[in-house]
Amino acid sequence: MARQLRICYYCRMTKLDLVIERVKALPPEQRDMIVAEIEMMLDSGVGEADLSQAQEFELQRRLADPDRAYLSHEEVGAYFAAKYGR
Repeated sequence: MARQLRICYYCRMTKLDLVIERVKALPPEQRDMIVAEIEMMLDSGVGEADLSQAQEFELQRRLADPDRAYLSHEEVGAYFAAKYGR
């Protein structure tokens, strides 16, 4: 009976609940680092773009260009490797 309740309990857990359980199981130092990162992300408004009006305009202009060029993952990697020596 207890096993059935436990299985049922885990079936009802959200993804957030599962992640919280994993974080709680970590050693205190790791747990504190993760908590600090989450707090920083929440305080800084993750997902909100802080673009100037000029940057927003440029972004919209580039996205609207039907002939815009795309680079492959390899091309981007090569560019940054050349620029930063990786």
